[in-house]
Amino acid sequence: MPAEYVKCVIEVKNQLTKNTVKDALKQLEKLDHLVMLAQYYSNDFYLPINFFSYMIFIESNGNDLSMLDVLMNKESIIKSNFTGAVILKSKETGNSTGMIDLIFSGQHLPVSTNDYDFYNFGLSKPVENESENGKLFSYTKISWAEHCFAKFAFDLIAKLNGRYIPGSLSSLHGYSNS
Repeated sequence: MPAEYVKCVIEVKNQLTKNTVKDALKQLEKLDHLVMLAQYYSNDFYLPINFFSYMIFIESNGNDLSMLDVLMNKESIIKSNFTGAVILKSKETGNSTGMIDLIFSGQHLPVSTNDYDFYNFGLSKPVENESENGKLFSYTKISWAEHCFAKFAFDLIAKLNGRYIPGSLSSLHGYSNS
């Protein structure tokens, strides 16, 4: 398939661990030169400007919050237009699906420090960036809920169709309790 038609790459791993996150990032890093050059050249050999990438993990058997830090410490997540990850199941969460998102804040947020946060709402250590409006802090966030898979699926469809609006719901379908 010609590169200019590729809108998304999804890296799929069986388990969510530090090593599988590192491996997934390593695979996405292979796309960096195609993404970065697309900003400067409108050529058929580069990925389109609206290209993005995701990760899917089939399950999580652990509660190691430091894997969020692995994501934040890789600048390749910015280069490869990484937009998040989904964890399909975990023994500890029942029917809930995990969602890993990138968030940005103008202020320092409290970082998760205990294992309990992994299955509720966990934040990585921040990466501090300078912006024209001052400091900008980047984080990866993990949250678990029944509707996370529906959110992932409808956001993916919206992004592929060019209709995704950050911070808004792509669809209300799947947001009821079972």
